[in-house]
This record gives sequence, C-alpha cells and structure tokens, in this order.
Amino acid sequence: MKVLILYHVSHQNVLMDSLCENINKEGLYADSFDTTSVRLYSPKGKKMPFCVRLYKLTRRLPRGKHFLERLFLHKIILFLIRDYDIIDIQSLFLPMYKDLVTIFKEKGKKVKVQMWGTDFYQYSFEPSWYNWQKTVLENADIIQVGTKAMKNDFDKRFPELEKKLRIGIFGNQHLDDLIDFKNHPEKNDLSFLSGDYKGKLIVTCGYNAYPRQQHIIMIEAINKLPSQLLDYLYVIFPMTYLRDDAYLKKVNEALKNVRFKYEIINNYMTEHQLFSLRMITDLYVNIIKTDVLSGSTQEHLFCGNAVIVGEWLPYNIFDENKLCYKKTSLSQLSNNIYDTLVNIEDFKRRCVDNQDRLYAIASWKSAVSNFVSIYREMYNLL
Repeated sequence: MKVLILYHVSHQNVLMDSLCENINKEGLYADSFDTTSVRLYSPKGKKMPFCVRLYKLTRRLPRGKHFLERLFLHKIILFLIRDYDIIDIQSLFLPMYKDLVTIFKEKGKKVKVQMWGTDFYQYSFEPSWYNWQKTVLENADIIQVGTKAMKNDFDKRFPELEKKLRIGIFGNQHLDDLIDFKNHPEKNDLSFLSGDYKGKLIVTCGYNAYPRQQHIIMIEAINKLPSQLLDYLYVIFPMTYLRDDAYLKKVNEALKNVRFKYEIINNYMTEHQLFSLRMITDLYVNIIKTDVLSGSTQEHLFCGNAVIVGEWLPYNIFDENKLCYKKTSLSQLSNNIYDTLVNIEDFKRRCVDNQDRLYAIASWKSAVSNFVSIYREMYNLL
C-alpha cells in the first residue's frame, strides 16, 4: 500500500513530514507533495521526478509561476499519483481538486479528503466554495475530520455523507520536541525579545497575523485591566505567519495608546525560539473566529500555561479528557483575563496534569493509529 499526501500550505511542512514519518514507522508507505513549493517529501528516499524538478525551476521565470501553474500543475500531480494506491488530500482549499478527484477515481485511486477547520467553518459557507467542495466530497471514498464536535457539525451540513466520515486528529510532534527541549542548552535563549519582560507576567495573544485572530479585541480587553495589574504584564503578539499588512497596520494603530508593555514579534522564529516562547508564557489567549484544534493551544496547555479560549471553539476533546483551561465570551474576556491573572499561581497548579492528558490524545504515538486504520480500510476496498 502506498499513500501520497497532497497539501498546499508550505508552513505545514513540519506537520506533513511528521505525518509521513509516523505512518512509515507503522509499516505503511507514505510520501507527501506540497503543491505550493513543489516539494516531494519521502521518508524512504524516493527521488523527485525530473519533470517535477523542471517544473519547480520554471516557476522562477518572470510571470512563469501563474502561467505554468495553470498549464502544468494538474499534469504534474497526475504524473506523481501513478505510483500510489491512495491519494490523501489535505484541506479543500484549491478548486482544482473538483476536476482532479474525478480523474483520480477514473484511474482507480482511492481518495481521502481531510477537512480542515478553515475549509469547513470559514469557506464552505460561501456558495461558490460549497458547490465545488461538495462535488469533491461526494467523489471521495473517506472524509476525515479532527474531532467529534466537527463530525457533528459536518453531519448537520452533509447528512448524506455521514457513512464516509472518520475521526482522527493530527499528532503534534512538538509535544515530544518540548519534552526534549526542557534539557536543551538554548531553552533560556530569549534573544528574540527586545523589551524588558523580566519579572513580569507574560501574556501571549494568538499565534499568527491573520485577522481571524481578533487581536484588537484582545488589546481592548487587556487595556481595561486595572493599572496596578497592567504594570506587571508583558504582552506578546506573535505575528510571523499569515501576515496581512493591512491588518497589521490596524493592530499597530490599536496599540498606540495602550497602558501596558508589549512586543510584536515580526521576524521569523526558529523552532527553539518558538518553544522558548511557549515555556515562558504565563497566560495564552486564543479567540480565533474558527478552528478545529489549534496546535499552538495544545502546546501552551502542554507547557502548563494558563489558557483562555473562545467559548465558541469546538475544543470538546479537551473537556472530554479533563484538561484545565478557561472558556470565554467576547463580552467577558477582560473579566476572565483579570480573574486568571490575579490567581495565576493557583490556576497553573490546577494545570499540572494537562501535559500527561494531552500527550495521551495528541502525540503522534496516540494519533497515528487513526490514520493507519483509515488507510488500511481504504486499501481493503481496492
């Protein structure tokens, strides 16, 4: 059995690499292909075909990227799939899959679609997206979603596809990496921070620079806190991914007259710097508009940090496994931040079991079995 995983978000390379590696550890064969950076990853060393390497080079030509993508990306993907039994499409973000999935099926391939939170909760409400996504889903053999909560929402929208649904969250490789990092000599390297954060409570707001993070609401909520508390805070805004310049301008404008010390992280962070930020944070706030199961939120929970998330987020899996965190409405965000910070030591003591409980559900050691079971089920249908 051979599996090809197709995806198109290059900053997810670490996630897809770890998915392939853990599938291969279980005795299956899996490679992945990033359609954006034209990157084939093969844990067992398969070489990228010459035609794919040539296509990657031609994209560097002036105006070549858009022209050649339209002409040749389909052909490149169809060339690649010849050696695989199962095609796993990660995220229905590219309309080209409406045509490609039909061809995959004609060529005798089994197709799995992994619905991501953005695909389902943000885009598929738009009629133009809904129509082509539904076509792909109807042609897929299996549809995988991350959690029971998302499955329930999916069933309500597509009841006729219920028999195709399977549940399986991604493993989070960073959980194992964080365990190792605690003994790493760079764990105290906070050179990426330029302000005077020492001796203060660290509050980290969101995890990228996209408008759905709702930073301005967080800024307003924090700025309402009493001055005697604000004096002890250092608020960090990680803005290194999914940068939206117009949105960043609005965030900077909102921060002009705040009463607290803050820092915006604009530069790319190494993995070690990212881990350092997780480990020094006291309170992490995530009120993103839509999500399924944020890896950043998992990592803050894993580090024993106090965590506040939007009550609308489908994080039921945390409740089912008795993780300690706090939910909030937007109207009560400021009050919940205040209550958490003034009782921060007590709150963090109640979070000491989060690491073991989260590892049991979100490490690759636990999560890979769902992927393997689904692939084997699909292969038996061939």
